[in-house]
Amino acid sequence: MSESSIRNKGYLDIIDNQYAILEPNGEISVLAKEDSMPVTPKMLDQQVKYKGLPITVY
Repeated sequence: MSESSIRNKGYLDIIDNQYAILEPNGEISVLAKEDSMPVTPKMLDQQVKYKGLPITVY
């Protein structure tokens, strides 16, 4: 496992990661540190309006 493999997964700075796991299938799973994770509406106690599923019309 290399730093470039982790960067390719979207984690640009290795210092912001808590750990990385090399999975049995060869993929890399990365867990970012809590203070480096993206903020979500749930973290901010914000309600998000459900927009439904798109429907394809023929």
